[in-house]
Amino acid sequence: MARLAHLLQSGAMDALLELVEPPWTAELLDAIAEQFATASVREAARTLDLAGQCASTSAEGRAALIRLAEVGLASTAPSVRSAALQALLAAESFEKGAAHYFEEPSWKVRADLIDGLELAMGAANPLARAALDDPHWRTRERAIQALAQRVPAPDPDGLSDGTDPRTRGAVAYLRNLTDETPDFAYRDESSPEDSSWGLSGRDPALVHKHLEELRPDEARALLDAMPAMLAHEHEGVRAWALKRLLQWGTPEHCVRCVELLADPRVPFVAELVETLTTRLDEDRRVAAAKRILDGGYGPRVQRWAERVLGQVAPSIVADSAPPSPQVTARLLTQVQEAAERLAREARTSATGGPMPDCEPDSPMPDCEPDSPMPDCEPDSPMPDCEPDSPSPDCEPDSPTGVSQRPPQRPLGNTGLLLSPLALSGHYGLPELGFRRGLEAGINTFFWEPNYSTLIRFFRDLTPEHRRQTEVVAGTFHADAKRVRADAERALRSLHLEQLGVYLLFWVRDAARLEPLLPTLQALQREGKVKTYGFSTHQRALALEHVQSQAPWPTLMLRHNGAHRGAEAEVFPTIKAAGCGLLTFSALCYSRMLERPHPAAPAPPDAAECYRYSMQQPGVTSTMSAPRSIDELGAGLRALRAGPLEPERVAQLQEFGDAVLARNRAFAECVRWR
Repeated sequence: MARLAHLLQSGAMDALLELVEPPWTAELLDAIAEQFATASVREAARTLDLAGQCASTSAEGRAALIRLAEVGLASTAPSVRSAALQALLAAESFEKGAAHYFEEPSWKVRADLIDGLELAMGAANPLARAALDDPHWRTRERAIQALAQRVPAPDPDGLSDGTDPRTRGAVAYLRNLTDETPDFAYRDESSPEDSSWGLSGRDPALVHKHLEELRPDEARALLDAMPAMLAHEHEGVRAWALKRLLQWGTPEHCVRCVELLADPRVPFVAELVETLTTRLDEDRRVAAAKRILDGGYGPRVQRWAERVLGQVAPSIVADSAPPSPQVTARLLTQVQEAAERLAREARTSATGGPMPDCEPDSPMPDCEPDSPMPDCEPDSPMPDCEPDSPSPDCEPDSPTGVSQRPPQRPLGNTGLLLSPLALSGHYGLPELGFRRGLEAGINTFFWEPNYSTLIRFFRDLTPEHRRQTEVVAGTFHADAKRVRADAERALRSLHLEQLGVYLLFWVRDAARLEPLLPTLQALQREGKVKTYGFSTHQRALALEHVQSQAPWPTLMLRHNGAHRGAEAEVFPTIKAAGCGLLTFSALCYSRMLERPHPAAPAPPDAAECYRYSMQQPGVTSTMSAPRSIDELGAGLRALRAGPLEPERVAQLQEFGDAVLARNRAFAECVRWR
């Protein structure tokens, strides 16, 4: 056991587990759990298949695995917490898994937990109803789907008392999903909360820019709104509010900030409130704590006040404090490198040589794929990509033959040649998936800073192979300095000399575009980007900037079988202007793969959805975001299959019309609540 502890502490856990055949003994698991409690080993163990072991281990070993999973729930990495929860469900520890939902800050982990409990418990799943008020619309959607699939369907009238707008909207939407003749004309009386605070423009990047341009007296006038800004989707808005709350905030403002701790599911809040209250002067911090203890607040808020006033032992507080992110990241990198080295040595010893196509490494500790991107919308920074549905048959292990590679297409008049399908790293596709995509003829990759597996894929490419690829990257900012910094960050991260396409992401206001044009053109002159453009959901905005005297060279627009308006309104104009066109959301967040109501026609599969977008005149490349090798198979089949037959196009469009009707109600009832 002493030798085992030494190996684990040195970062060799992954290598060790590969060498020890499961099922693992309880003694081994206890030793692992003891070491797993340290941050460095805990974060290095992302690929540990806890759920699989729970299903195949003895009762004694299962108890040790549950202990290991409980430790994993304290991880700072969402993927580790998700693996731990799946292990608890596999061990039938449903109560512990469900209890964690109310403490989990990642919407993806919460949504997967709802799915897991629904599969394991069915109608007894307590989270399907409890999550109808979840702060994130995607988690609420999972809860709604779980309830809608139950037989018999639950009575919507018993799911809400009508007071909470999120639950009220979710129940209204659920009622339509379970009705035999759905009516998607529902409108909620309440309006979505305004998050622009009277500033011009709805684009979050512009809101941030306008905040930074305020005079001190104008900024101070927004002081009462600043606690709410700590939960804003844009990182810059949150940082702006934090700085001024530290400068001007009163004890009452501090109390309102601490109140946000009442719901740990709200992203970013816990870390920001901790920063605020730690850096506040003692007088304001103590005054806020006394007000809380006198005011009958909830238990989490009360605990903060008790800690501030010294009613919690300092040693307990110190023990619960997370390690420095910088220190943890450094340790994790060392741990991962050690594990990789030992794994390579073990494989070489066993086979007489290296194995080039081994399973992909675990996500990088300092680039967790499902953690929020610091400079963009929380939890789901890009609305541009959605996961593919599982494909029943995965691609073969051997590389796709060269003869099957699709011809590349010109990106308008930019001079770039792109593959008809692009791969995004949004959902953590393993490196092996990107390699298979490259072998199949995909040369276009969509990147954001938290796409860890895509980062490692590019770092492992030879310089020659890197030059054969084109990377689509971008920024969520609206000021020149940050736009330039994001481009240079992408070049450094991917070890590139030049980006293929650099976009202003998710533009919702034209006022964001023209001021940044000189910066983008300068980046192009300097050879840092080949071309530039912007992504948007707004067809009118895209059309305006294609028809202008200086058309933007590249646009990225939403397109799928449900959202087809751009086919007639925008695509022909883009093609005539010689602009490049990329499309995203081919699966409509997987809604094109599911019946919107029982009477709807049969849905298409993922490959057909990709083929539909790829075959539109003027479209150069369509984005895909597979989670797994199996899901990647849908895109590769689409590349090989070519355009859909006219009859199948008509069927897909008919299905899309049904999805669109549901989507409009979904946006009103769920998405914007």
